[in-house]
Amino acid sequence: MKKIIGSTAVKRLILSLVPVFVLLLTTLPASAALKFHADRTNLTGDPVVFDGNVRIEHNNRSLSADHAEVDRSTAMKFLMSGIFPNSGDDAAAIEVWLSGNILVAAEDVTIKGDAAHVVGEAHTAVVDGNILFERAGISVTADHATYNWDSGLAEFEGGVRLKQKGKTIEAERLFYDAKKNEIL
Repeated sequence: MKKIIGSTAVKRLILSLVPVFVLLLTTLPASAALKFHADRTNLTGDPVVFDGNVRIEHNNRSLSADHAEVDRSTAMKFLMSGIFPNSGDDAAAIEVWLSGNILVAAEDVTIKGDAAHVVGEAHTAVVDGNILFERAGISVTADHATYNWDSGLAEFEGGVRLKQKGKTIEAERLFYDAKKNEIL
């Protein structure tokens, strides 16, 4: 009787299939993975620091900045594969602090600012400093904004100025529903 499991032919077959499995795993639908890019990474502490052209993408949302900080355990998942391997709601559970040239984009909404704290688990971005919120037919400037990409609700505080259909509204605090396109 031939020894099949330890045979050289079986080992070669298994080794030849490994690249196929790796290719299959890396070509899963984009919606299943959190993609992350930065020019430089500093692994010496916790949080891990990413600098230069930082971009994070998941489903129809993206974040970009000059600088980002992510807790060490989440960052290590990224460094193993170039993507955060979790899928579904787990992938969105990332918590990241961003600074410098912030751009938060979710569907047809963009928010620019100086700094942001994104809590994926809460589906919320908190953006501070020189806020510019834009979507078709509306723009809002403010000192502070909180946006929930699931509900579409945005809260603006500090020197709020909303422009819509040729009209301007000024306030210290304003709520806006992006899904219904209405001021609350």
